[in-house]
Amino acid sequence: MDCGNCMPCEYGIDIPGNLLFVGDALKGGYMPGLLSDTDFKPKGSVFLARYEAVLSDPEQSQHCISCGACLETCPVGIDIPAALSRITVLTDLLRNLRCIES
Repeated sequence: MDCGNCMPCEYGIDIPGNLLFVGDALKGGYMPGLLSDTDFKPKGSVFLARYEAVLSDPEQSQHCISCGACLETCPVGIDIPAALSRITVLTDLLRNLRCIES
């Protein structure tokens, strides 16, 4: 969904960009699954590299404070703060793994 009703985000997050990125990762086959999957690290590396290339730091999900302003404007009822939180959990894990392996 890219209607843009949730924009602009007061905190600078590119909400549609984050959600569309996950959709592209799913379609493109580079969305990591379970940590125990043998392809988690390779897919995770691609996911994180592309995420950081597509969305600048201020636009990324980790800056969401779950204020809920976007919830009032979403015509299809996406729980945007929860979706952004899931992206943040994944990117935080991938960044931690990258640091450990460096």
